[in-house]
Amino acid sequence: SLSHNPESNMKLSSGIADVAAWEKEGLLWGLGTDGPAGSNNDLSMFEAMDFAGKLAKVKTEDPTVLPARELLAAATREGARAL
Repeated sequence: SLSHNPESNMKLSSGIADVAAWEKEGLLWGLGTDGPAGSNNDLSMFEAMDFAGKLAKVKTEDPTVLPARELLAAATREGARAL
């Protein structure tokens, strides 16, 4: 299972996760915030959902990838399953 921490990835310039490929492969993943100690400015799951959705659209050049329903699931039940 994987934890996707989009705000941390942006702040540390560590790249854009290919979440669409993870889903295609059937990988279990959830959204996270990483932590405020240098890799994230806050711990907002709402911002994590927002950034994850927008970054996925940029990565795939597909405006339909990761709709709000999937992002909410990744921030809640799928994140819990990933633990």
